[in-house]
Amino acid sequence: MRRRPQRLARALTAVVAITIAGCGSSAVATTGGTPGQSPSPSRSGTPSLVPAVPLTDRLQSLSLGIDLPFTETPCNDALTVVPVNPGVVLARCSGYDRFVADDPGPLGAFLTAPAVTTSIRYWDGAGADHDCVLSAASSSVDRYTDGTFPGHDLIGLVRPLLLDLRSPDHQTERIATC
Repeated sequence: MRRRPQRLARALTAVVAITIAGCGSSAVATTGGTPGQSPSPSRSGTPSLVPAVPLTDRLQSLSLGIDLPFTETPCNDALTVVPVNPGVVLARCSGYDRFVADDPGPLGAFLTAPAVTTSIRYWDGAGADHDCVLSAASSSVDRYTDGTFPGHDLIGLVRPLLLDLRSPDHQTERIATC
């Protein structure tokens, strides 16, 4: 009779171990940090995804249900591009990064998302982790006749992230700080 409690204890230990391991999942939802360390909150204090393996070319905002792949493009190409829905591109520019998507498209939730409490996280092609928070700043402008979209007043912002939603003749933009 003493063997049954031992079997039960071993079975429960196995169930707990499988549950903790996540049955082979590639990521663990926590409040930040890295595996093996105490979790830390993201900049906005909302939960963020901590990958079990390094991520690349991925954009996430868990509070908005956004988890998207993207393609990197040179900064100059981002002046004219209007990606085909559901495509998202990232342009790494001097002093800022810019995500561009079709309007309405996969980044549409950012247009009405609350500032300060909306966390944005992305991993670039080198695997660098960027943790940003959406700001209240936004703009809506028409495309220039030469085919480019207008520039931005980014004076005083430290490494801003631009989220551009574009149609063939118009752009709406939100800004985040990283």
